[in-house]
Amino acid sequence: MVEECFRCHIDENHSLLFDTITLEGVKKVCRKCSFNINTPIIKKVHHEKLRESQMKKSVYERLSEKAGLNSVEHHRKIHEAKKINEELTNQDSSLREIVENNIVEHSSGKGDDRLIGIFIGLL
Repeated sequence: MVEECFRCHIDENHSLLFDTITLEGVKKVCRKCSFNINTPIIKKVHHEKLRESQMKKSVYERLSEKAGLNSVEHHRKIHEAKKINEELTNQDSSLREIVENNIVEHSSGKGDDRLIGIFIGLL
């Protein structure tokens, strides 16, 4: 069965036909008539794109792809940055603990007053 444009009845052998959505349902329309009617044209999807869209990707992977990033490489960099941040936090708490222990060991009643005097002098 040869399909034809629902408006001008040109067949698919003489013109490229597109699917369009009308009030009566999905119909075939030629390119020329598609400019004269106010209905949406259904764009056919290539099989490769369809297969790609059916592959399961995480939200992170899809957003990375849209942003033009390699999701695996970007994820690795973020993970490395988190490790470095955790290491710096651990170092900070260790240094803080050492300083507090040294202050307690070397302080006397006068030493605390001397530190307070120094801090007041800086203000």
